[in-house]
Amino acid sequence: MQPVVTPAYIAYALIDDITDTLAPEMRSIELEVDAADELVLILSTNEQADMLQRIGAARRKILTLWRLLQGKPDVVRAFARLMDRHAMDEMARTDMDELFEYPQPVDILTRASPSSTVYVPPTGLRRTTGSSAAVSQMGTSRRREPPLWPMHSAYAKDRMATVSARASTSDLGQTRMDTDAVTADEVSHYLSDVHDHLVTLVGSSSHCDMVLSRAHSNYLARLSLGLGESTVETNLFASRWTVIGAILVPLNVVTGLWGMNVKVPGQDGTDLREFFQILGGCVGFVIIVIVWARYKKIF
Repeated sequence: MQPVVTPAYIAYALIDDITDTLAPEMRSIELEVDAADELVLILSTNEQADMLQRIGAARRKILTLWRLLQGKPDVVRAFARLMDRHAMDEMARTDMDELFEYPQPVDILTRASPSSTVYVPPTGLRRTTGSSAAVSQMGTSRRREPPLWPMHSAYAKDRMATVSARASTSDLGQTRMDTDAVTADEVSHYLSDVHDHLVTLVGSSSHCDMVLSRAHSNYLARLSLGLGESTVETNLFASRWTVIGAILVPLNVVTGLWGMNVKVPGQDGTDLREFFQILGGCVGFVIIVIVWARYKKIF
């Protein structure tokens, strides 16, 4: 037999269907985030041209999903608590129906004096010698006051055991089994599962956002590292050219002085002694500068 669908179960079914539609989207976002996190550390600087666009697109998807999930777990939790209260009310009504379904001993139920009792019918109604007003008053007292026999009578204990044993096979229980209605307690359990699913989705979105933040930080760190390496290479190149300039400038000065159309030392000599002295001085200067640059680790 088909179950009797209640409004609470319809609301649960709609919420569960909406939650299930968000799960594949969350899975695709997780895969994209994991791929971005790995590619940031694997790809070179030249191959990371679109990495920032990937991170931005994944973060926009996460923010969209976050806006959809925001506040949903609280709503489902409040709905589940409402179903819990309804389930408790249903259980209380069921217990009261089963309690008053069978005849009860009247000598403890009512508060009237034994002197006024004339006849006790099997239905539990007390007849007195008084007027109809007295009967109405006793009926009112029965409605206002709870029965005392379950707490004071051994017969009541046996009757409660009998009621509990026969409840599962009674006509009332059989009717409920035949209808197979979805109770509030079952809906509460279903909503608890949906609440756990929503909490898991919120946690996954937070985790993905954290992973993207870390990937973005790694991306910026790699860019900073690349800029630092470029700066170091540029400084080293400039230092080498500085050393080369320090070597060539004095040589140009010396050769420029001896190449002028003026009288210079050794001009009147017939041998090459002065030439080799000047050449040896230039070579010695070059060697000294190179050794100093090597010692300072700039060449």
